[in-house]
Amino acid sequence: MKRLALPFVVAVGVLLVAVPAQARGHGGTTRYHGTEYALGGASTPIDGPVPEADALADSITDAGRQTLEEVAREREKLRYGGADGSLSSTSQVVTYPQPAGIPASDQYAVTIRQAGREHDSFVFKADARRPGNREQDTSWTSFSFSGKVTISVRKLQGDSTGCLVRPLSLGIRTAFAGNVCTFRLSHPANISVEFAPNTTNPVLHPMLVFANPLEADVPAADDPDVLYLGPGVHHLGTVQLHSNQTVY
Repeated sequence: MKRLALPFVVAVGVLLVAVPAQARGHGGTTRYHGTEYALGGASTPIDGPVPEADALADSITDAGRQTLEEVAREREKLRYGGADGSLSSTSQVVTYPQPAGIPASDQYAVTIRQAGREHDSFVFKADARRPGNREQDTSWTSFSFSGKVTISVRKLQGDSTGCLVRPLSLGIRTAFAGNVCTFRLSHPANISVEFAPNTTNPVLHPMLVFANPLEADVPAADDPDVLYLGPGVHHLGTVQLHSNQTVY
């Protein structure tokens, strides 16, 4: 479960899939080498700077920083939980059960290992619905953890020759055997797991892993200022929220 405390902005534009030739600091310039794909349009080779891509990346980074600062300010006002956001010093993995009536992905399965124990993490799948989408569907899983974990993503359809984890800037090393991509995490991360040879656009069946920190500031279900939605699927219709209300 996730608590929706503040609105988040997602920027969507022309789909640009290119491999930077060198790393770029905030506000710098990257030389790109790859292909630009316009949704529903033609592809264009790229070999050089793409200022609009750099500007978009900077705007997303700035928006994310501002949102995190706003979240921190709001968390200081909470009446419940640990406002310092401190996490458990012990190693722990929390997975979330399959919701009733929601089928598991037929493309991927995910296992998490920590301290000799294995945890299956349910994998969702949503079919592509935008006209002209090159991807056929998207699978994803989410879990919370502290300490170090080893994640195994098994490709259930077709054969592969290798795998990688994006963003490449995280430097996550992978091991591949028998259609299983294995890697380790010691910090929360939102990543894409891609299987060769389909690691360039369009990735037909994207697989996303949301490895979250352990939850903090969990509100009480009977708090009058909390709209508490327990595990499962909810059909809410229109809900009128009031000031200082938390949706969890």
